[in-house]
Amino acid sequence: MNLKGRWLEESGFITDISITVIVERG
Repeated sequence: MNLKGRWLEESGFITDISITVIVERG
């Protein structure tokens, strides 16, 4: 359960980075 929660947290973190990069390049 903890492992899954961590995976979701890391996935969300990666998504935030991707959005930030796209916005900065936009």
